[in-house]
Amino acid sequence: MPPPRIGQKPYGTWARSPFTESDPWGWRITWYEMDDHLRPGLETIGSQLLNDLVAVAEGHSGHNIGEMHLADNPYWPKSLRDRAASLTH
Repeated sequence: MPPPRIGQKPYGTWARSPFTESDPWGWRITWYEMDDHLRPGLETIGSQLLNDLVAVAEGHSGHNIGEMHLADNPYWPKSLRDRAASLTH
């Protein structure tokens, strides 16, 4: 699905803004779109992310997080990596 066009379309007309005056940070989507398309996708992304984070916290490299992603990563220093499996919190 292409992203929503914001502003002027290629053939000169203007696209309707996806924002509303009452909620300038939200998108105009119907309940049907949210329940049928958005929510299942967000649940899948959240589940995959949580599984990978738990694996890394236990001292394993997650399926989608390889060693190269963690090497020289300022948020995953060697001191934390060495103790990750022993941390109880």
